[in-house]
Amino acid sequence: MPRTRSPVLLRPPVEVMQPVPVPVLPAEDALPGGTQYTIKLDGIRATAHVLEGHEVRLMSRRGNDLGARFPQLPPALATLPVGLVLDGEIVAYEGSSGGRGRLDFTALLRSPAARAAAGTQVLYVAWDALALPGRDIRDLPLWERWEALEMALAGARPPLQICMATTSWAEAADWYRGLQSMGIEGIVAKGLDTRYRPTHGAGAWQKIRHSETTDAQLIAITGTPRRPQALLVRLPDGSTAVTTPRLTPVQARPIADTLARRLEPGPPDSPSTWTVTGEPPLVEVAVGSGRHSTVRYVRLRPQE
Repeated sequence: MPRTRSPVLLRPPVEVMQPVPVPVLPAEDALPGGTQYTIKLDGIRATAHVLEGHEVRLMSRRGNDLGARFPQLPPALATLPVGLVLDGEIVAYEGSSGGRGRLDFTALLRSPAARAAAGTQVLYVAWDALALPGRDIRDLPLWERWEALEMALAGARPPLQICMATTSWAEAADWYRGLQSMGIEGIVAKGLDTRYRPTHGAGAWQKIRHSETTDAQLIAITGTPRRPQALLVRLPDGSTAVTTPRLTPVQARPIADTLARRLEPGPPDSPSTWTVTGEPPLVEVAVGSGRHSTVRYVRLRPQE
């Protein structure tokens, strides 16, 4: 009896497209085949793989499986066809008494039990399809991959969702201006004729954010292990800086939890400094411009 070919052709891990920052929203005809605009979500980037037996792997950019951290997502993804691979973002949505909620990145750092107790909704929002059953489609143009995504998620309900997208510059500009209060970071622009290739060439995705940030290594804190006040970080160029202003209690709590049992006292002349031991965690910071630029703490990167 001939062996049946598996419908799974694209297996994890998969290198993902990374958008490059640009200062302004590109025109509708600026990118190959016209421009598609999607909202830039404040969450954790992940590819979703439906493997044989409807096993699901939810993979971070570093190749770690995130399924156990977000247990409501794999069962929902397991209802999709075997061989499907999606690219998207894990986000946490917090409601409000006025009926208008927002994305809350810090909720993603909490335990599943803590999120459940707080009534936080975790979603997987997809913006690309990389493979279908028995077919790797990364070499197809975006407009065809988008059609495949819409078909794959037709009728999908939370926690699965398709990312908001448009080909209208005016609508994208309205989103950029009007959705920041809901935790939307900006807009990602993509050429409709471009293939899925993780390069920064002609087919690169472009991101327009309300503020540009960078990742830095957290090498020390000031204050106390239970109540950090500021962070000493190493920037990508090798220089170091202390973040300002003082951390709020909400900002300090996940830092203290992450660094528990990983701090040792600093030098005698700096009694309020504590040095991080082992591999430095990554934090996202905003670096000001000018001779007297400041470094502002934005958030702790997930320890994926």
